[in-house]
Amino acid sequence: MVYRVSSPITYAQQVKAPVLVVQGRHDRGCPPRQMEQYVARLQALGKQIDIDWFDSGHGSLHIEEEIGLYERMLTFALSALKAK
Repeated sequence: MVYRVSSPITYAQQVKAPVLVVQGRHDRGCPPRQMEQYVARLQALGKQIDIDWFDSGHGSLHIEEEIGLYERMLTFALSALKAK
């Protein structure tokens, strides 16, 4: 019961805003399989979700990659705000 109540997938139907996920392929804190399931659920519901995978754990260790991820997040946010 506790897991279901605290899991984002439980509330996927209620998502109204576009979603961007930036996820490490080797993240031990937020396992990629959980995110793959969440993405699949949102897509099945017809929700707008974009996901950018990077090849490390819970954050990039490469400055250039980190800068690129922040640029991606800002571009996504600007696009979502313009759509309103």
